[in-house]
Amino acid sequence: MSYHLTRFSSLNANLSSGYVVYSKLSSSNGTIHAAAVEPGSCIKGARAYTRAEVKRHKTLEDGVWVTYKCGVYDVTKYMDSHIGGRKKLMGAAGADIAPCYDHIPGHRRQRATDDLESMRIGNVKEQVAAEGML
Repeated sequence: MSYHLTRFSSLNANLSSGYVVYSKLSSSNGTIHAAAVEPGSCIKGARAYTRAEVKRHKTLEDGVWVTYKCGVYDVTKYMDSHIGGRKKLMGAAGADIAPCYDHIPGHRRQRATDDLESMRIGNVKEQVAAEGML
Protein backbone atom coordinates (compact mmCIF):
# COMPACT_ATOMS: atom_id res chain seq x y z
CA MET A 1 0.00 0.00 0.00
CA SER A 2 1.35 3.43 -0.85
CA TYR A 3 0.51 6.67 0.89
CA HIS A 4 0.02 9.96 -0.89
CA LEU A 5 0.27 13.48 0.45
CA THR A 6 -2.31 16.03 -0.59
CA ARG A 7 -2.27 19.71 0.37
CA PHE A 8 -5.65 21.27 1.10
CA SER A 9 -7.21 24.51 2.23
CA SER A 10 -9.67 24.18 5.05
CA LEU A 11 -13.31 24.88 4.44
CA ASN A 12 -13.53 26.14 8.01
CA ALA A 13 -12.58 29.84 8.11
CA ASN A 14 -11.13 29.38 11.60
CA LEU A 15 -8.51 26.93 10.40
CA SER A 16 -5.60 27.29 8.03
CA SER A 17 -4.47 24.83 5.41
CA GLY A 18 -2.92 21.47 6.19
CA TYR A 19 -2.20 18.00 4.90
CA VAL A 20 -4.34 14.99 4.24
CA VAL A 21 -2.72 11.60 3.90
CA TYR A 22 -4.60 8.92 2.11
CA SER A 23 -3.94 5.54 0.59
CA LYS A 24 -5.29 4.15 -2.63
CA LEU A 25 -5.99 0.49 -2.16
CA SER A 26 -6.01 -1.90 -5.07
CA SER A 27 -9.66 -2.42 -5.75
CA SER A 28 -11.75 -2.96 -8.82
CA ASN A 29 -13.35 0.48 -8.54
CA GLY A 30 -10.17 2.40 -7.55
CA THR A 31 -11.74 3.81 -4.39
CA ILE A 32 -9.53 6.05 -2.28
CA HIS A 33 -9.67 5.18 1.41
CA ALA A 34 -8.61 7.50 4.20
CA ALA A 35 -5.56 6.33 6.11
CA ALA A 36 -5.38 6.61 9.86
CA VAL A 37 -2.30 8.68 10.55
CA GLU A 38 -0.90 9.08 14.04
CA PRO A 39 -1.09 12.77 14.99
CA GLY A 40 2.31 14.39 14.74
CA SER A 41 3.89 11.62 12.70
CA CYS A 42 6.39 12.58 10.00
CA ILE A 43 4.79 12.90 6.58
CA LYS A 44 7.02 12.17 3.62
CA GLY A 45 7.01 15.04 1.16
CA ALA A 46 5.87 17.71 3.63
CA ARG A 47 7.97 20.85 3.98
CA ALA A 48 10.47 20.66 6.85
CA TYR A 49 11.05 23.52 9.32
CA THR A 50 13.85 23.72 11.89
CA ARG A 51 12.97 24.20 15.55
CA ALA A 52 14.70 27.61 15.30
CA GLU A 53 12.29 28.63 12.50
CA VAL A 54 9.31 27.53 14.58
CA LYS A 55 10.62 29.43 17.61
CA ARG A 56 10.50 32.69 15.60
CA HIS A 57 6.71 32.32 15.21
CA LYS A 58 5.36 33.21 18.62
CA THR A 59 3.40 36.40 18.05
CA LEU A 60 0.17 37.11 16.21
CA GLU A 61 2.10 39.41 13.88
CA ASP A 62 4.60 36.67 12.88
CA GLY A 63 2.09 33.84 13.17
CA VAL A 64 1.79 31.40 16.06
CA TRP A 65 3.44 28.06 15.30
CA VAL A 66 3.80 25.05 17.55
CA THR A 67 5.21 21.55 17.20
CA TYR A 68 3.83 18.18 18.20
CA LYS A 69 6.15 15.22 17.71
CA CYS A 70 7.24 15.60 14.06
CA GLY A 71 4.48 18.02 13.07
CA VAL A 72 4.66 21.79 12.69
CA TYR A 73 1.34 23.61 13.04
CA ASP A 74 0.24 27.19 12.36
CA VAL A 75 -2.40 27.79 15.04
CA THR A 76 -2.75 31.54 14.42
CA LYS A 77 -6.30 31.39 13.03
CA TYR A 78 -7.34 28.87 15.68
CA MET A 79 -6.44 31.03 18.69
CA ASP A 80 -9.99 32.19 19.47
CA SER A 81 -11.52 28.76 18.76
CA HIS A 82 -9.33 26.82 21.19
CA ILE A 83 -11.52 25.56 24.02
CA GLY A 84 -8.76 26.25 26.56
CA GLY A 85 -8.45 29.82 25.35
CA ARG A 86 -5.89 31.93 23.53
CA LYS A 87 -3.66 32.19 26.62
CA LYS A 88 -2.96 28.42 26.60
CA LEU A 89 -1.82 28.47 22.97
CA MET A 90 0.25 31.62 23.44
CA GLY A 91 2.01 29.89 26.34
CA ALA A 92 3.24 27.24 23.90
CA ALA A 93 3.89 29.57 20.96
CA GLY A 94 7.07 28.70 19.08
CA ALA A 95 7.53 25.50 21.08
CA ASP A 96 6.46 21.89 21.58
CA ILE A 97 2.88 21.36 22.78
CA ALA A 98 3.38 17.65 23.65
CA PRO A 99 3.66 18.13 27.43
CA CYS A 100 0.25 19.84 27.53
CA TYR A 101 -1.40 18.10 24.60
CA ASP A 102 -0.68 14.59 25.83
CA HIS A 103 -1.78 15.42 29.38
CA ILE A 104 -5.31 16.64 28.54
CA PRO A 105 -7.89 13.88 27.97
CA GLY A 106 -9.93 16.02 25.55
CA HIS A 107 -7.04 16.01 23.11
CA ARG A 108 -7.53 12.27 22.60
CA ARG A 109 -10.86 12.92 20.91
CA GLN A 110 -10.98 12.60 17.14
CA ARG A 111 -12.15 16.21 16.78
CA ALA A 112 -9.01 17.49 18.56
CA THR A 113 -6.80 15.32 16.35
CA ASP A 114 -8.61 16.46 13.21
CA ASP A 115 -8.34 20.11 14.23
CA LEU A 116 -4.63 19.77 14.99
CA GLU A 117 -3.79 18.00 11.74
CA SER A 118 -5.84 20.50 9.71
CA MET A 119 -3.42 23.21 10.86
CA ARG A 120 -0.32 21.25 9.86
CA ILE A 121 2.14 23.14 7.68
CA GLY A 122 4.98 20.63 7.71
CA ASN A 123 7.46 18.53 9.66
CA VAL A 124 10.13 19.29 12.25
CA LYS A 125 13.36 19.04 10.24
CA GLU A 126 15.40 17.62 13.11
CA GLN A 127 12.81 14.89 13.69
CA VAL A 128 12.68 14.00 9.98
CA ALA A 129 16.47 13.66 9.98
CA ALA A 130 16.39 11.49 13.14
CA GLU A 131 13.88 9.17 11.46
CA GLY A 132 16.05 8.97 8.32
CA MET A 133 13.46 10.60 6.04
CA LEU A 134 15.61 13.44 4.65
